[in-house]
Amino acid sequence: MAYFGTQQQADKTAKVADAFVKANPGTSVKFNGINGTDWNDFFTKVLTQIAAGNPPDIVSVATEGVQLFAQKKLAHPLDEYVKRDRDQLAPYFKDVHPSLVEAMMYDGHLYELPTDFNAGNMYFNTALLKKSGLELPAADWTVEDFKAVAAAMKKASPDSVPFDWVVRLWGSWTSFMYANGGNLVAEGKYDGGDWLWSQFYAG
Repeated sequence: MAYFGTQQQADKTAKVADAFVKANPGTSVKFNGINGTDWNDFFTKVLTQIAAGNPPDIVSVATEGVQLFAQKKLAHPLDEYVKRDRDQLAPYFKDVHPSLVEAMMYDGHLYELPTDFNAGNMYFNTALLKKSGLELPAADWTVEDFKAVAAAMKKASPDSVPFDWVVRLWGSWTSFMYANGGNLVAEGKYDGGDWLWSQFYAG
C-alpha cells in the first residue's frame, strides 16, 4: 500500500491491516511511506512507480487523485465489491455523507471509500483579541474591519503576526472566498452512480 507520509508514519498505520492478515492466512500487507510537500508530490511519485513497472496494489488519495488515476485508467473501480458486500457496507454508508462518496467517484464508478475530509477554516487567537481590546468581529465584517482588527492586534503585540496563511491555493485565501459564498468553479452533480445511490442513499 502506498501511504502519503513518512515511513515511520506508515509503519504506525500498518496496524490497521492486522485484522485483514489474520482473516486471510498467508497474506501480508506492507505500507510504503511516500513523503512529499503536498498531494501533487505524492501523485508524481506514485505515477513514476507505475511507469517503472512497480505499481502499488492499494493507494489512498485525495479527491483530485481519484480523478487523475481513474481518468488515466490506472485504478480499478470498487463497484463489484461494494455490490457484493452491500450488507456489510450498509452501516458505513449510513454514517458517511453522500457528497464525500460522490467526491470519490468518476464516471459513475466508485474508486475509493472516503475515510476523512478537509475543511478550510479561519480562527482567532482570542487571548490576543482580548489583549488588543477587541471583540470577535460581526458575521458581516468587511475588509476594512479586517484591516482594522489586524492593525490593532499588531499595535497591542508588536511581536505577533496578526494574520497568516499558507502560500498555496487550498487552506489559504480560499477560506475567505468560501465564507463569502464564492467559488472557483460552478458546482453541480456528476451523472451516473445510480447503482450506489439507489442502494445506500434512497430518498
